[in-house]
Amino acid sequence: MTATAPELTSRGVALAREQRLREAVECFEQAIGVDPDFALAHRNLGYSRELLGDMAAAIASYRRVLEINPASIDVLKRLGETLFKTGAHLQAAECFEAVCRLAPDNSAGFNDLGVALSKLKRHAEAAVAFRRATELSPDNASFLTGLGAALTSTNRHAEGEKCLLRAIELSPNEPSAHSNLGILYKQLGRLDDALRHYNRAIEIKPDYPEAQKARALCLLLKGDFLAGWPGYEWRAQMGDLRFVHPTPRWTGAGWLSLVSLLCYRFWATRRESTCCSRRISRGRRLTFGRRF
Repeated sequence: MTATAPELTSRGVALAREQRLREAVECFEQAIGVDPDFALAHRNLGYSRELLGDMAAAIASYRRVLEINPASIDVLKRLGETLFKTGAHLQAAECFEAVCRLAPDNSAGFNDLGVALSKLKRHAEAAVAFRRATELSPDNASFLTGLGAALTSTNRHAEGEKCLLRAIELSPNEPSAHSNLGILYKQLGRLDDALRHYNRAIEIKPDYPEAQKARALCLLLKGDFLAGWPGYEWRAQMGDLRFVHPTPRWTGAGWLSLVSLLCYRFWATRRESTCCSRRISRGRRLTFGRRF
């Protein structure tokens, strides 16, 4: 007798639990062949494809589930997370907005929305989403960190500091809370306080490119070029930077004889250029060129 769609799906789930993902995919596809509108098979097929690294196919499966059941909060969240991983932050935000509409008491949904909006540089809207998440889960350090970071990005430093300090109180070993508090203090010109929190973030998580680079910029602003420039090499580890040409790297040699440094326009931002143009040893100044 031919197996039913639920039976084939159950068989696929068992295979997936044993990490036999490709066999599981075959079972889910067979289930869909038996019943094209069996949402659970599409959902599990999407998850298995995601685990196999086929994000486009996973997204297609999740979208098919939502065609069958548009109110599936679990799949909306999963689709948003997958889209976010692929860099489709706007589409991810739309999924998380739908989650929040369907489940207005879902604190994780509002936090996800805040994260996506932050990636889109829509910081004021992100702060609203994060604030709702913290209202629903007031003692969640991760949600407070997101709210503190969004408030910092909108220059609401007093509120942001309060949120980040509370996040650290709740979770002293949360590196992102320390790193974001460092960002806030750096914006206020409190470089020693910023360095203290960057150092703590790196102590907790040594492989933290954003904190490593931010600490290096603080050191450069304070004039500690010997420590700052090597640390600035962490910029190459940040996922949002692309180096399309070989870039110069300072090895520490010939520092006193250095007269100028060429800064490539695709990584030298205005803020970084400002800190780098401070006077250095023997009254010399770093000068900047542009390469096209």
